[in-house]
Amino acid sequence: MMRRVETVMKQQDIADCFRMLLNKLDKKAPSKYSKIFQSRVVNTLECQDCHNTDELVQDFSVITLPVKPFLTDSLEEFWNSTTLDGQNEVYCNKCCKKTATTMTYTFKCQPRVLVIQLKRFMQCRNMFEKDISTVSIPLKLEVPYGNSKDKTIYSLYAMCNHIGVVNGGHYNAVIKCSEKWNEFDDKYCYLNCIHQSGSDFISSSNAYLLFYKKPSDDASGQPTDNEHNEGTANECKHKKKRASIVKRKDQPSTHTR
Repeated sequence: MMRRVETVMKQQDIADCFRMLLNKLDKKAPSKYSKIFQSRVVNTLECQDCHNTDELVQDFSVITLPVKPFLTDSLEEFWNSTTLDGQNEVYCNKCCKKTATTMTYTFKCQPRVLVIQLKRFMQCRNMFEKDISTVSIPLKLEVPYGNSKDKTIYSLYAMCNHIGVVNGGHYNAVIKCSEKWNEFDDKYCYLNCIHQSGSDFISSSNAYLLFYKKPSDDASGQPTDNEHNEGTANECKHKKKRASIVKRKDQPSTHTR
């Protein structure tokens, strides 16, 4: 008797699916693909009483931003300093108590491809809702680097759209090819689907995952100085630890009896 094999299709969020894909690719070629998409962000916490600072380095393959009328406003909110006070106060090791704290995110290393997820799905009471607000998405996006005033200009080249509601929907992709935007929907392809008419923005109520790329790096294709080319955060910690051990071995002993 033949066994009946049933295939169950599980609904998967496209952002989670993208992260899973990167993780599987990195198992075959460690850090090869994550370096393209992964950004290194420094989370700085500064005590407002003693101004002592702590830094937490985190790696992100996808930056999640709130939905606002303009994507630039969403990005600005992400980088702006936030005050954690009241019930959100953070323990300060120097003051030995919880204090009001200023939290700031900055880029330590920028990716070649910046992936942005718009937070369209929110939990309201005991259920999830979808935010279908229209967002103006710039074709060119200025992204700050570190604490300097320098900014990198990224170019939009692809979008993943979610069409539908929370419990059911459909994904398609819009990709820029030869200066024309083409839509890919399952087995169908629609050419020149977006007419910009000289506009620097694309307005969409379905855009969910955005892909921005750096302008061609350099002629050799090698990453620039501020790109994520030094491995993951854990790899960097091990490198720094090994470097400090070697440095201590090379230093002459100053101990006297």
